Amino acid sequence: MKQTTFTPEIDSLLTSCDLPVKDLTNNESVLFFTERSNDQLTGVVGIEKYSTIGLLRSLAVTPTHRGKGLGRKLVRHTEKMAAEMEIHSLWLLTDTAADFFETLEYETANRSIAPEAIWQSTQFRDLCPDSAVLMTKDILP
Repeated sequence: MKQTTFTPEIDSLLTSCDLPVKDLTNNESVLFFTERSNDQLTGVVGIEKYSTIGLLRSLAVTPTHRGKGLGRKLVRHTEKMAAEMEIHSLWLLTDTAADFFETLEYETANRSIAPEAIWQSTQFRDLCPDSAVLMTKDILP
């Protein structure tokens, strides 16, 4: 797994998966982890750090690599990196993958209990619709 910043290749994969990219150009606060096969990007996930909490975002896997555990691998790697960055909890918003994240022990949360930093994030305020499910998971005690 490689750590990187936002690139045109990541933009292309996220766009093809109908994920928002509007706030990612020139946004150095989001750290990405990528997986490649035969020098081609096959998966990506990002984490936006706010002190001791993080916003997990931009999880995408190419259609040819779905159903093989790559999404799970990307999320687990991000959780490990979050712990190393002393992030205590991860939060995310999803329109389509709540069931997937539940299998990874993320819990649905009422939007009203989101930490202030998450409330103020562009993803929460502007990019994800009110119908998006808010989920969270404790990483560190």
